[in-house]
Amino acid sequence: MEVRPLREEEKETYARMVRDAFVIGDNFVPDFMERMVLEDTRGLFDDEGRFVSGLRLIWNDLWLGRRKFAWLVLPAWLLRQNTAGRVC
Repeated sequence: MEVRPLREEEKETYARMVRDAFVIGDNFVPDFMERMVLEDTRGLFDDEGRFVSGLRLIWNDLWLGRRKFAWLVLPAWLLRQNTAGRVC
């Protein structure tokens, strides 16, 4: 597995992952892609180079209770494998 910044050609795939994870309508994708800052976005790629997850870095201090907060988008099959615990 490899974590690296996203490339321009991977933006739409990531936007669609976010849309599917949060059950948002199709009109979300173009707007999200326009506002996306690639330098603040990371992708998780498997050993064959397939894009399996995305992560957006949040630079401000966002806290939920006593824990710092960030969001990670994963397909359901990776959640069951505790991939988030290995990435974060």
